[in-house]
Amino acid sequence: MPQLKQSEWHKQWGLFRDEELFLFQDWIYPNKLEDFQGKDVLDAGCGGGQHTLFIAPYAKNITAVDLNTIDIAAQRNKYFKNINFFEDDIALMDLGKKFDIVFS
Repeated sequence: MPQLKQSEWHKQWGLFRDEELFLFQDWIYPNKLEDFQGKDVLDAGCGGGQHTLFIAPYAKNITAVDLNTIDIAAQRNKYFKNINFFEDDIALMDLGKKFDIVFS
């Protein structure tokens, strides 16, 4: 499968950094964390993974995708068995399944 190099991706989309966790919490709290209970979730562009880890106790399964190996490797953890991290281009990736909730 063709894949964009990380440098090409940054040229297309700019150098984005994850917003502060509190901004994510402002979005998530009105939706209630319980809404993630038992759901299959896609974090498209997981970056450092802080949002993924935030919802991990609630979701059934989380697929977290990003181009940056270092960020993904740093977020692999021993606590949540329901997270699958992938280094790939989400625009070109075939995940082979549907998700109940998708965020980026």
